[in-house]
Amino acid sequence: MPHPQKIKTVHIEKLDNELCIYDWQRLEVHNLNPTAAKVWERCDGQTSPAQIAEKLQGELNTPHAEELVWLTLQRLEKAHLLQDKVAKPAGHNIITRRELLKGLGVAAALLP
Repeated sequence: MPHPQKIKTVHIEKLDNELCIYDWQRLEVHNLNPTAAKVWERCDGQTSPAQIAEKLQGELNTPHAEELVWLTLQRLEKAHLLQDKVAKPAGHNIITRRELLKGLGVAAALLP
């Protein structure tokens, strides 16, 4: 299974604590919150989703980092910001943002 890799046909600008990505092939602009930006920036084709989650867990101190990474990867893929489809290993279901927020509780709403 290939590791996630961000597309290269973009122009990137940091605006405050968010990342603005302009895909000049698709003529689309995407705005990533700090958490999504951290995931996308680590999509280098060498780092596995589990490794991204491990780093994110240390930075955000959240026990649900793996679910957060997979949800973010799913959204990045849908926005065409990844080169290839990233398949979650068998036996793992990708949860929705609503389910993640419910599992994390009120503190999740405060996450960037």
